[in-house]
Amino acid sequence: DAADPGDEVIVEKGVYQENIVIDKNVNVIGIDWPTIDGGAKDGDVNTIMIPYLGDMAGKIEGFIITGGGKGGLGHGINIWDSSPTIVNNKITLNHHNGMGIHGRAALTGKAEVYNNDISENTIGIGNGRGSEAHIYRNRIYNNRVVGVGCRGQAAPRIDENLIYGNWLG
Repeated sequence: DAADPGDEVIVEKGVYQENIVIDKNVNVIGIDWPTIDGGAKDGDVNTIMIPYLGDMAGKIEGFIITGGGKGGLGHGINIWDSSPTIVNNKITLNHHNGMGIHGRAALTGKAEVYNNDISENTIGIGNGRGSEAHIYRNRIYNNRVVGVGCRGQAAPRIDENLIYGNWLG
């Protein structure tokens, strides 16, 4: 909460039992793979939520993100009407979506998701509403149902990913 827009928040190695809402333009950088564990709580609980920042969203880099809630809207990372950069993370063992990108094209179109390992979730990356995120150079594997899914008017740009071992692409 103490960070100002434009700040860089550095997080050292460790396990952090947290449910985080990033509601301002900050870059959150992990050093030596800190774990953010949302606790796998009942309901639509997110480990990290990035709501309504449009293209003013910052970056999340260098984390293990786990423990998204057990409800149908529980995510490791839940992005609504925002365009963050999600890079070089391990997004794993979330009960529903590893990551969900939802919202209008004008507000999600600059989102970049790259160089992440996304595995052992029910859905690797779900895209909804009008999401137009750019999803590239990720390993998306061994998710229980879907590697990358789209619904509604979502039309993300998906290229150069390794997608394997999921029930469906």
